[in-house]
Amino acid sequence: MERRSSQLIYLNNEFAKWTKSKTVEEITAFCDEMAVPCGEVKSVVELLSDPQLLVRNMVVDIEHPKLGSVKTFNNPIKFSEIKAEVQPGENPLDPQIGEHTAAVLENLGYSKEDIEKFKKDNVIWM
Repeated sequence: MERRSSQLIYLNNEFAKWTKSKTVEEITAFCDEMAVPCGEVKSVVELLSDPQLLVRNMVVDIEHPKLGSVKTFNNPIKFSEIKAEVQPGENPLDPQIGEHTAAVLENLGYSKEDIEKFKKDNVIWM
């Protein structure tokens, strides 16, 4: 193992130089020729407009209560009989920060007065 990894830093540096001199398409074609599994690492902006992700409904516009229409990533796991993804235009109704704080604290036995004091003293944010 030691012999195999003794030149690892050198090899990684050389590989980095080689990849910087090539396009993604050239690297992918080379790896395909050599039967080396590979894939392009895309930026978030590239992913949001990726045709494959769009056609599979993995990027959707949702309605945010404060921001309006927002592009976001959907659940990549698809089920045939169970809805586990957000549909375009839907609001997934994620709670706002502090939205359920009072109810949780009441369930833990705190009084409304305690909760108001926590809020006034900036212990909680609601």
